[in-house]
Formats: sequence, C-alpha cells, structure tokens
Amino acid sequence: DRRRSRARSTHFTPEFIQIQGVREELIPRVEEALLGHLNRPIDTVELERDLTLLTGTRWFESIRYEAIEADESVGLRVVAMETQHGPPFLRLAIGLHSEADTLNFNFSGRLTVLNPEKNGHEIRADFALGLTNGVGIELYKPFLGRLFVAPRADFYQIRDNLYRDDELVATSKQRRGALGGDLGVAAGYRSELRFGYDVARVSQKIQIGDPLLPEAEGREQRLRLRWIFDGHDQPVVPTKGIRTSVVGLGYLEAPRADQDFYQSFIRASFFKSWTKRDRIFLAGTAGYTFEGDLPASYEFTLGGPLRLSGFDNDEFRGRNALLG
Repeated sequence: DRRRSRARSTHFTPEFIQIQGVREELIPRVEEALLGHLNRPIDTVELERDLTLLTGTRWFESIRYEAIEADESVGLRVVAMETQHGPPFLRLAIGLHSEADTLNFNFSGRLTVLNPEKNGHEIRADFALGLTNGVGIELYKPFLGRLFVAPRADFYQIRDNLYRDDELVATSKQRRGALGGDLGVAAGYRSELRFGYDVARVSQKIQIGDPLLPEAEGREQRLRLRWIFDGHDQPVVPTKGIRTSVVGLGYLEAPRADQDFYQSFIRASFFKSWTKRDRIFLAGTAGYTFEGDLPASYEFTLGGPLRLSGFDNDEFRGRNALLG
C-alpha cells in the first residue's frame, strides 16, 4: 500500500498532526477527521479508513501519511492533493425510451456546490428536460455533529398516461411546485434518516384524449419520513453491496381527496460479484396505500424503463404495487 510504504513505522503514538498540500480553509476539515488518532497508538486500518472517507468528500484527489519527528515529539504528517476538476461538480444523465411510435428522451443532471469554510454545507441543484421538465434546489446544512436541516424548493412538470383496459385513452400534464424542508440525522456515511414537510400547488390537466376523465387542481400538504442505506461500492455500476430506500408519506391535504391518506414504499437493490467479470444483481420495489380514498393521480404506477420495460409508461396503476 502506498500509504504504508511511506510511513516510517506503524507503531507510533502521534502527539501532533501536520497538514500539507491544501488551502488553509480546508485544513480544519482534515484535522477534524483525524483528531481521534492523537495521543494513542496508530491503528493503520482505522487511519486509512478515515483517509478514504476524506477522499470521498470530493475535496481531495489523494491523501497519504507518514510519521515525522519535530522538537523531540512524534507526529503524523498528512499530505493531501486537492481535486483538480471541482468543486462545484456537475453530473449529467440521458434516458431514452420507445413508446408506440414515439421515442421519448429525458436529460437530467445535478450541480453540487460545496462550501469550504463550513464543513459539510452543500447546495444541490437538480434539473430535468424532456419527458419530465423541472428544477429543484436544496440547501444541506449540518449542525451539532450528525444532525442537519435541508430547506428545499422545486417545480416539476410530468406527462402522465391514462389507460383503460390496456388502451391509452388520455395523456395528462401534471405540475407540482413545492416549498419544504427536512430535519435529519446522518447515521454514518452510508445511512441517512429524514423527516420533513412540504406544501405544494399541484394540477393535472388532460392534454390529449377523453375530456370526461377527472382533472385535479389545488393545494397539497405532505409529511415525509425517509431512510436510505447505501452499501453499494460504486455509484454507477456497483460490484457488490445493498442499497435500500424506505419512504412513508402522509397527505394532510390533496386535490380531490376528502380525507387524509397515507402511503409507504420501499426500493432495494443487491449486487454481488460472481467472478471477476460476472455479477449477480437483484432489484425490487413495493408500494402500499393504507385505508382511505385515494385520488387517481396519487396511485402507484408501473410500466416504462426498468419498471416493466416491455410496457408503456404508467400502463398499470393501483393502490398497491410490487415489482421484482
């Protein structure tokens, strides 16, 4: 290992930490992550884990360490190289889906802006163009260690297909503009729990097809509880690990709803390397609506890419859903 080869000894107790190679405003970020290694025998496994997590913050391209001596004291020198291509970071994605005689596309992305003077603060801006159009922004602000607040705002416009007896009878346009926020806890670097509230203006208007189908417009108030665990080893094409997302929704007010209603859904995926080139993966999702009347626009849907890809978008809908 490169880090071990540069260490003078794996058996020393550092009395100080020296940071090199980074801007002054980033030094507290590194020091905070390594304070637990001061004045106790170095555990190289724990140290290298913490350095790996630091590179995962996207501020640093590489980090190495070594033992040093100064004024008859033994210390830990950490040399970091900052990322050359950010922040900010921009990630883009393109999706294509053939539906009947139409080729649909969706272009989406996320811009992430980090604040070097406030550890962990981020601005996350999402956008989409095509089958779904919209923008959203969130300010992620940690406090008191692992706790965080995340105010947000978004506006999205989505095309929705309506089927009757396997036949497309109408296409509607859904619009939703919302303001809200979350209070949460980051339980480690792989897990996050959030509870939040948002208020929105929503509408569903028929564009093509049967004008007798119900339309909806009005205010929506929603509570959301969400837990995410991400154990994948890679963000795009994992080779191993489990990722799980569990969401509970409580609608206090919604168009065409005579009373409160509650829903929950779970998504999970599992990857395992079978050989160096082959992988096994399993994925599934399930949704459940608790007792109460459910407006049609809030039903679960299946159909489209990775959601029964052989069928058109939203061809199947209902109070509950199961896909695996």
